[in-house]
Formats: sequence, C-alpha cells, structure tokens
Amino acid sequence: MIYSITGKISAKGQNFVVLETAGIGFKILILNDLALDLPLGKRVKLLCVLYPEQFELFGFEKNSQKVFFEMLNLVSGIGPKIALKIMNSLDIKTLKSAIIREDIKTLKDAGMSFKTASKIVLEMKDKLEKEGIIYGAKNESALSETKDALRSLGYSKKQVDEVLSLVPSSAKTTEEKIKSALKIFAKK
Repeated sequence: MIYSITGKISAKGQNFVVLETAGIGFKILILNDLALDLPLGKRVKLLCVLYPEQFELFGFEKNSQKVFFEMLNLVSGIGPKIALKIMNSLDIKTLKSAIIREDIKTLKDAGMSFKTASKIVLEMKDKLEKEGIIYGAKNESALSETKDALRSLGYSKKQVDEVLSLVPSSAKTTEEKIKSALKIFAKK
C-alpha cells in the first residue's frame, strides 16, 4: 500500500503533478489550488490514496484532506474523481459545515445535484459528528450568525471582531454570544 510519495515535480497540469522519485514518474491527481501553487522542480511530499482498479493516485498535502477525501469516496455513487471535483468546488471547512448543518443549497451551489448533496449529508453527517467535528461547525455557525446580527445593529466589522475576541468561550450558542457581546459593548 502506498501512503506517501516524496519527489521532484517534473510536470504538472490543472489537477495533477508528476513526481519523479527513484527514476519513476508518478502521475498524482491533486486539488486544483495545490497544482497552481506547486512550481516545477520543487521537491514535495504528498499523502496518497491509490485506487488499483484504475491504478490512479490521488495526493494531498494534509492528512485532514486525505481523510475527508476517503470519507467522501465511501458515499455510495461517489468515486474518487467526483470526490476530488467536490473538494475542488469548496474548501473542506465549508463542506464539513454544510454537511453537518444539512445545508443542501450550499452543496448544490458547489455543482452537486440535489440527489448527490442529499446522499452526502445522509451518509457523512453521523461520521463527522462522531469525529467531534460537529462542535466546531456549530460554533463556527454561531459565530458567523453573531457577527451578522451585530453588524445589522450598526456596529462596524472592526468593533464586532474586537468585541467577539472578548466573548467568553463558555458562550456557545448564537444567543449567548450576542448577549455577551452586547454586555461588552454596553460597558465600553
């Protein structure tokens, strides 16, 4: 089993690089952003997933990307190329958040059909929750909603960011965050 490949980039395209190592050139399919960032001749290490049916390698810079790719690929009807296409459409943080919140619209906006988006939510939400990701996504969502609410009350972005940095971490829900922020604003 191949876990990672380290080598020099000898060629690249929109969604792949060719890594030369030990006299062998491995064509590795990667995220488009990574393909743009990697210059020819650079020595890199990519964490890889091998699909022996097509003998295709998929490479990632970070383990979190690789793990998410493998989870996404386990969804029925989603193969590795579709999983990579989905990951190219939105960053992982946004994808995880949309899946946990069951935000089909965001997933559809990323180019998925309603059926595919629903299937991903159905099959991945529990897995992401078991990994403990739900707290982060809910907290992130609460923070975003809090920012929007405070901005609609007339506070500037700078004021909102400054006050939210002072809100205690015990405030988890949007309501708790807004109450804490308003108390801090009142004291200023």
